Amino acid sequence: MILEWDSNFDGAQTLWLLAAGLFLIAAFLPACAGLFTGGQCFRKSQLTVEQWLTGAALHVAAWILVLHSLAFGPSAGTTPADVPAAAPQPLEQMIREAAAVVDRRAFFGRGGFVGDLQFAAFRNLEAQGNAEEPLFASRRPHHSVPLSAWVYFQLAVYVCAVGSVSAIVATAGFAARRTLIFSLLWGLLVYVPVAHWVWGEGWLGIRYATDAGGSLFPLMLALTAVVLPQHRIEADTQGTAKAILALCTGLFWMTFPVLMCSLRIPEPHLRGLVMLNSLAAASGGFLVCCLVKLLSDGKSVTESSLAGICCGLSAVAAGCLLLDPMTSMMCGALGTAVALILWAFCRNRLSVDLYRLPIMLIGSSITGLLLVGVFAGSFNGIFHWDKTPVESLLHGATRLLQVQSLTIVSVTVWVVAITAALRRFCLRA
Repeated sequence: MILEWDSNFDGAQTLWLLAAGLFLIAAFLPACAGLFTGGQCFRKSQLTVEQWLTGAALHVAAWILVLHSLAFGPSAGTTPADVPAAAPQPLEQMIREAAAVVDRRAFFGRGGFVGDLQFAAFRNLEAQGNAEEPLFASRRPHHSVPLSAWVYFQLAVYVCAVGSVSAIVATAGFAARRTLIFSLLWGLLVYVPVAHWVWGEGWLGIRYATDAGGSLFPLMLALTAVVLPQHRIEADTQGTAKAILALCTGLFWMTFPVLMCSLRIPEPHLRGLVMLNSLAAASGGFLVCCLVKLLSDGKSVTESSLAGICCGLSAVAAGCLLLDPMTSMMCGALGTAVALILWAFCRNRLSVDLYRLPIMLIGSSITGLLLVGVFAGSFNGIFHWDKTPVESLLHGATRLLQVQSLTIVSVTVWVVAITAALRRFCLRA
């Protein structure tokens, strides 16, 4: 049997997504797991290789059967039922009623809390997608890649999220069975709804909530790491822990821009801009941390500089497509400064230093999401889902900043509340 290639598909685009998904699983997942556990997951994890593989297989099966449809399918309860045929009306009345009707087909399947099960087990999905529908289930930015490639990439992002959560839970002292239960429920109740709200067709996305490169990703993981209990790093392993953190930071620096370049990028030529913006933001965060460290005690700046790189990247991710390199550097610096202030406020209230980077990433991610509402614009040819231009506070519009603030509050409250409830449930299970 010979399979003919559809000329509408772009081979380079497809290869990029497939390679990006593999790269995220191979490098981004261990980087996040190490950063959010202080390197502890590589030294004292309670999970064996067999248990990790079992968990991965279950998560992949859950994504294919249910979770993909819930995250990126049409919003449940938002598509109206077919209207029965009405009785014949006079021509004048028909013309008057037709003029008063607003075409809302573009809103069908949008604006809900979670997706429906229309595409569960990959039913009702075509390789190219139905261009006649007012929405497309996978939320692909374009139709030049096969649906399977886009779903595979989204699966890779999901595996990175739940894999990092599993490392956090295992480091917190949960048994293997409870870790698996927690990660499965976290993926269903935390990741899937938030992904639908902002990256899918949910109630925040329809209101123009913007997270082009994934600032919500480190925010969700950092909030989870703070809610769960952590163990203190032993004094005799500080050198090993710092080496692991340095390695994880390097991997994060190399792999997070790949996620930013693939999540919602409509045009290949914009990937160069995203890479440049990520480097600019990371350098801005690095310089702020180095300056603060040198002015405070003049000691080694290595540990602070590593945190600054991560904070700079998380601060620019939300607006990586909507900013220029100079503004990106400023956003990275501002996000890192807020992260340092937040950690200074929380440091004396926490007894475990493992919370340092998660708390700093919370501050930088929130700052990055807010700065989208301040500096973002459509100068790169990027528009909202309904083709309206992106207008921020810099352009005299306040709506985007308000929506970004609503997104931060909603996601933070949801993640903290559900994670705390899952923690209590799994401890009793």
